[in-house]
Amino acid sequence: MPFIIISGTVDEVIEKSHLRTWNVSGPDLQSLSEKLLGVAGIDMVAPFGTSLHVSGRDAAALDAAVATFRADTRLQWSLSQPSLEDVFIDLMARSQDNFQ
Repeated sequence: MPFIIISGTVDEVIEKSHLRTWNVSGPDLQSLSEKLLGVAGIDMVAPFGTSLHVSGRDAAALDAAVATFRADTRLQWSLSQPSLEDVFIDLMARSQDNFQ
């Protein structure tokens, strides 16, 4: 039997996620990703092509969490609309493994 985590149109699913997403590009993103993981306010860090999507469900906490990293002038940060992939990754990370 399928396990449904969320339903709706793409726009509805994205809206229900309450994610705020920063897009960051620049050098050494693997190292940056490792530094960002586990920082309070950051719920998800995912590679997307030549950039990272850094997301959180609490906008103020996310913005505070990335503020220090945004001071690095080698990195280019911009707010972006969360994608369906962002929501999927976040939902899967928070859901229990139904094979256990």
